[in-house]
Amino acid sequence: MTLCFDLQTMQASLFLPEGASGRERRMMRIAEGIRLIESERRRRVPRWARYYVRHRERMIAKQRAYRANNREKVKEYNRWYYQMRKAKAKMAEGEMGVSGG
Repeated sequence: MTLCFDLQTMQASLFLPEGASGRERRMMRIAEGIRLIESERRRRVPRWARYYVRHRERMIAKQRAYRANNREKVKEYNRWYYQMRKAKAKMAEGEMGVSGG
C-alpha cells in the first residue's frame, strides 16, 4: 500500500488530494511516510524564525554595502561614538563633573 504525502500542507493521505496537482508531493510506503513525517516535524523551523533569519540577512547585506561605500563616514561616526563613550565613562566616575564651591 502506498501513501501520498503533501510536502506543502504536511498531510498524509491514501489518495491524491484535490487541487494538489501543482504542489510537491511524494509517493512512498506507509513505514517510509511515518519516518518522513517525524523528520519533517523535527526539521521544520517556525515561521517567525524563518522571517527573522531572512530579515536579518537583508539588514546585514544593506549594512555591508553602506559601509563599503561610505568608509570615511563610518570611520568618523566610530571616532565620535567612542569619544562620547569615553566622556560618559569619565562623567560616571566623577572626573569631569562641575565643581561647585
